[in-house]
Amino acid sequence: MLAKVAIMSSLGLASAGSHTAACLQQDMDVGGGTNSCGYMGTIAIFAGMGEAKYDWFDGYFKNVAAEDIDSAEKCQAMCEAHPECTHFAWAAPDPQADCTLKAGYATPDTCTPLYEALAGSVAGPAKCASCMMEEMDVGGEFNACGFMDNVAIYAKHGVEQQSWYKGYYVVLHDVMTWTTDRCQSLCSSNPECAYFHMSEEHCYLKADYSAEKQAEFAGSGGCVPLYNAFDVEREFKFVSGPAHCLEVEHHVSCGALKEVYRNGMCCGAPSKMVAMP
Repeated sequence: MLAKVAIMSSLGLASAGSHTAACLQQDMDVGGGTNSCGYMGTIAIFAGMGEAKYDWFDGYFKNVAAEDIDSAEKCQAMCEAHPECTHFAWAAPDPQADCTLKAGYATPDTCTPLYEALAGSVAGPAKCASCMMEEMDVGGEFNACGFMDNVAIYAKHGVEQQSWYKGYYVVLHDVMTWTTDRCQSLCSSNPECAYFHMSEEHCYLKADYSAEKQAEFAGSGGCVPLYNAFDVEREFKFVSGPAHCLEVEHHVSCGALKEVYRNGMCCGAPSKMVAMP
């Protein structure tokens, strides 16, 4: 039996999961030998338990629970979670699956073809663009639970602070134009941020609704709608999305958990807490 440890709120996963997988390339590798720039650099390879390290690979290789990499989406989530990973390739079980994280090319526009045929492999970028909600706000007054709390607001250079906001506010003088990658990166690096909203001038980091708030409105459908268009037309581009497009999952056996409890002498002592393995 396996116990599952999930990193991300259930609400966040729901919003992200319905907009992912559209950019995955079936039966394809990425950054392979036919590319004009040669093989794309490999950051790491994760394979199922019992799989030996490949003779041709000298880099980082790690065996993980089969459930951690039993789909291309889980491999993509691992790529998104790694700051240097731009692309991934997932090989279907034969009998073990493997997940390869790749570092991209320095000049991607001139390195072609990006994808090449490889039976049984699924490849793609760290994040699918469809994870982002164009022309939408997130957690606004339209939501049944009201406004999401702003964890922080970041402004580009030369912008005046909003008079209504008294919380943490930072001007980033190196930002002349906001990009979704920069705004989402600020959110994903903040442990309190579950969603972001990017406007022409600001990047808003938003906390998820509390468990109490979600429970309060569960009987009437929950905190919905999560995303919605503004009620007035805006002259600038705006976009919203989750801190992470996909969830990173880790599985651990019950035996391993028991070993942690034994080593930490936690049994019968609920006041003691130890880190997950």
